[in-house]
Amino acid sequence: MLTALGIDRTGRKTIIGLHQGASENQKVCEALLADLAQRGLNFQQPMLVVIDGGKALRGAVRKYWGDRGLVHRCQLHKRRNVGGHFCEESAWSWDRKLAQAYEEPDYGSAKKTL
Repeated sequence: MLTALGIDRTGRKTIIGLHQGASENQKVCEALLADLAQRGLNFQQPMLVVIDGGKALRGAVRKYWGDRGLVHRCQLHKRRNVGGHFCEESAWSWDRKLAQAYEEPDYGSAKKTL
C-alpha cells in the first residue's frame, strides 16, 4: 500500500491518502497524488516530501509539486538499499557506518565518518 502521511508542527501524523500498489509504479503514484489534489491538497505550497526512493514516486512528486516539493529520502530505506549490496556478514557493519554518518551534524563530518 502506498500511504501519504501528513505530519503537523507538533509531530502528529495523520493518514491523508492510501492507494493500493507500489512506489515503483508511476500510475499508482500519480493516482495517489491526483486523489489528494482532488480532495484539496495545495500543491502550490512548498512541502517537504519524504519518500522511499522509488523513481516513479519521485517523478509523481515532481509532476505535482515541481520545484516546490523538497524531496528527502527515508534514511532507513537508504540504509537497507546500501546494505543489500554487501554480503550478509559485512552488511551490518556498513549499516552501522551509515547510521553513524547520519548522526553527524554536518556533511564534512558525515563524509569523514564514512
